Amino acid sequence: QIEGLGSASDCIVSAKSIGKTVFYSAGGTTTSWDNASFVDLSGGNATGIDLDFTQFDSHTLTGTIAGLSGNTSVWIDAWDETNWIWSGTERIGNGDFSIALLAGNYKVAMFAAGYTDIFYSSASNAVTDPADANPINVDGNSDTTGTMTFNSGYSVSGNVTDRAGNSLAGIYV
Repeated sequence: QIEGLGSASDCIVSAKSIGKTVFYSAGGTTTSWDNASFVDLSGGNATGIDLDFTQFDSHTLTGTIAGLSGNTSVWIDAWDETNWIWSGTERIGNGDFSIALLAGNYKVAMFAAGYTDIFYSSASNAVTDPADANPINVDGNSDTTGTMTFNSGYSVSGNVTDRAGNSLAGIYV
């Protein structure tokens, strides 16, 4: 039960569990925002707004992370731009990862502090330009990105000073 909502006739109700986002639809639960039904709260409470995860098969996207040093935290995102499905996971250091997803075509991105962001590409597994990324089809139980390797990238250094040449502290760059 969701409480404290204001009066509106165009509410979209969704829930996310184990990598699956579903939306309420008068015809049954859907994974597409475009197929969701509005819930009308203009006359008071709405009941019977049920969401069912059991009707969807879960698939697993796996891969391997390399190129990190030590216990670096890495965030892995996977999203299907057509069906508005997103999921992610976090792990520490190099090694294997897995994400439970609905069937679809997912772009995959990985982010780690101190490293260049990387994106899945079927041509070379990992690219740094999102425009060179392409989706991976997840429709079986062993879909994989292969090994995606991080690079440390470049850095910017210098000083921030005022007009008198004094160093300034606490400045966001």
